[in-house]
Amino acid sequence: MFATYYSILDWYHPDYPLDSPGGKTKKPNPNMDRYNTFLKNQLAELLKNYGPISILWFDGEWEQPWTTERGTDLYAYLKKLQPNLIVNNRVSKARKGMAGSSAAGEFAGDYDTPEQRIGGFDLNRPWESCMTVSAHNHWAWGGDKDGVKPLSACLHMLIRSAGGDGNVLLNVGPRPDGVIDPEQAGRLKEMGDWLAKYGESIYTTRGGPFKPAKHVASTRKGNKIFVHILGWPEDAVKLPALPAKIVKSRLLTGGKAAVKQTGTGVEIAVPKSARQEIDTIVVLELDKPAMEIEPVTVTFGEPLTTGKNATASSADSGNFAPNRAVDGDENSHWSTHNKTVPCWLEVDLGTPQTFDHAEIRENVPFGARVKAFELQYKDGDTWKTFHRGTTIGKTLTVKFAPVTARLVRLYITENSGGSSIDEFQLFAPRSR
Repeated sequence: MFATYYSILDWYHPDYPLDSPGGKTKKPNPNMDRYNTFLKNQLAELLKNYGPISILWFDGEWEQPWTTERGTDLYAYLKKLQPNLIVNNRVSKARKGMAGSSAAGEFAGDYDTPEQRIGGFDLNRPWESCMTVSAHNHWAWGGDKDGVKPLSACLHMLIRSAGGDGNVLLNVGPRPDGVIDPEQAGRLKEMGDWLAKYGESIYTTRGGPFKPAKHVASTRKGNKIFVHILGWPEDAVKLPALPAKIVKSRLLTGGKAAVKQTGTGVEIAVPKSARQEIDTIVVLELDKPAMEIEPVTVTFGEPLTTGKNATASSADSGNFAPNRAVDGDENSHWSTHNKTVPCWLEVDLGTPQTFDHAEIRENVPFGARVKAFELQYKDGDTWKTFHRGTTIGKTLTVKFAPVTARLVRLYITENSGGSSIDEFQLFAPRSR
């Protein structure tokens, strides 16, 4: 299989209307129709002389000169040249549904490409999340001090993508001499080593039937469900009921698991000695094909804040916007500008909700920065503090007397060099 990247925007071509830096200046005598002919000729040469090409991965369609009509026309043109060609959704501006949701409406291309976030569960529309191995989310090589994401983060990208019935495209940035940085190459090697052991739970599987949740993802093939347990909020993982009988279970990652099936759910318990830091995989063998089971949502222990609207006192836009701290993705984060203090992240729960514990994850590849914070809820026009803390670090769980409120915020009163929060999550009291 051979796939290639093609940038629709071209700041260097005299006929393309926009120029560098960043497409912010206009060329004196552009001709978009003539540029479009040039673009088609380039692609025709690629497909006719170097084919068959498996995938054409377009990018740069967001700039004003490109239109939905041009994208639709180009897609049809390419399919005539090579009917089996796979084209991503960035061929056109009309690329709704890129989050991995088939309910979003009109589609462009053959599959969606959510970027720097894991797509949502979708069995109907193919998708592939575009993620970076760089600790700083650089697409190009970020230099000797760039660093790479932890193995756990990279594998969770892979597992959550497979659990959502999608793929992951993990980007590495070659150095100026064309060599892949040894640290990045080493991380890919570690992922390969993990797949060599547990690849049966990823390769040729489909997502579900348990939709990905904070601590769990699942994949399936044949009569097997692979339950990927990514964290242990309690001693046992509780899953919704299955319309099938579990005839056998085993722990793919070694050891023994206790699986209890009732009419109301499935409960999985694994001794702490057999739990894996990154992913504990339990295989459930059923008395029927796993794909016959309709997908179900795992709600037990899910945070109230995930997917809710968030605002902030100070934030970078785009990849560091406030909603990044409540998207359920540990690989995205909200960041303030340097030395912004005090600062706050406010979440609207939609309706008054009751909660009694919170989990806060600070983005710490380059050090924990929060030195003091408060958790507050809004009572009328007044913000009231219900918890005070000092440092946060990679993961901090705090418990407090139950609070009922709609508007809640993380109020940071002291930091060093700005604040960066991966996730801010509130949880309802656990039923006993």
